[in-house]
Amino acid sequence: MKDQEKKQKPEAESVEEEFNDLMDREFIEMLELIEKMKKGEITAQEMKKLEFIRKSREYLYGGDA
Repeated sequence: MKDQEKKQKPEAESVEEEFNDLMDREFIEMLELIEKMKKGEITAQEMKKLEFIRKSREYLYGGDA
């Protein structure tokens, strides 16, 4: 039983690390899209992506993510 627990813990840590990396990349992309929006260079598709990222982060983290 303990061997299984040891195996699950690193796997859980790996999943958490992968999730955090994804959130970091998404955050950077969100910042880049905001900069494009400020310059007036954002496309409609990029605007939809920005809104999706904002809403998903708000759902995950609550409030003004």
